[in-house]
Amino acid sequence: MKSIWDVSADIRAGRLVVVLPEWRTPDVPLYALYQRSRYMAPRVRVLIDFLAVRFTQMAADMAPWLADPAPAHPPRRNAAVKRPAAPAPR
Repeated sequence: MKSIWDVSADIRAGRLVVVLPEWRTPDVPLYALYQRSRYMAPRVRVLIDFLAVRFTQMAADMAPWLADPAPAHPPRRNAAVKRPAAPAPR
């Protein structure tokens, strides 16, 4: 398994083919770590803004090759259990 970010260029170029697109690993967050201070350097803000836009564009570009995301873990049968109603107050 590889991250879609790692192989997107190869998929677009046709060197790789997505098989079983309905099977996906759970999505994970992506963080940009930087030193927090009272004054953020403009270059840090520009980089963070660029990454947010670029990853959004990449996700949109890859949408045709991927199925609608299925839940990472399908709900179990009988997962919702009805609780008995509370007795009426006297």
